[in-house]
Amino acid sequence: MLQNETIINWIGWPAVSAILFLIGTIVFFHVRNRLKLLKDRIEWFEQQNESTKDYRPDVLAQRLGERLRILSQEIVKLEAEQQVRALVIQQKEVEISQVKAEIEDLADKLLTAKDILKVISDRKLACPYCGAALVLHNFHTDSHLYQGSEVEFMHETSEYACGYKVIDGIITERCQNTSPDDFPQ
Repeated sequence: MLQNETIINWIGWPAVSAILFLIGTIVFFHVRNRLKLLKDRIEWFEQQNESTKDYRPDVLAQRLGERLRILSQEIVKLEAEQQVRALVIQQKEVEISQVKAEIEDLADKLLTAKDILKVISDRKLACPYCGAALVLHNFHTDSHLYQGSEVEFMHETSEYACGYKVIDGIITERCQNTSPDDFPQ
């Protein structure tokens, strides 16, 4: 105690009080900051404890069970969609086979039409300029006297709906559907 009295007498009571107040204030703030730090740590540990509750085996098993249920529902839904898609694909395949059959039928009809057109063209059953139908095709004979004997001549006449007329291979009337510039003289 003698030492304390010596210091007090040498400095004085107001200075000692100020120093003690300053030391007390520093210690107070230090303890308060330390307490705040400890409270923050406790709060962090409590949060960690709460978050570990989410990772308990029973909670994890429950979550995995829910995921399994959701995935199973999705699989059932996808299988149903796959069956619908398979049915649609099957219907489209039937449609494709029908269209292919129609194409083959049309190809056969086209070949038949080409053959008929060739026959018409070869037999001159259509106007060679506009394709109008043959309306008259006949053969007739003429008799003439030549040096005292009668001579018969056979003539072929073809008339078409467009007005085109050919007698014995000679054009006697031109096609009315063709311009005069396109028609041979």
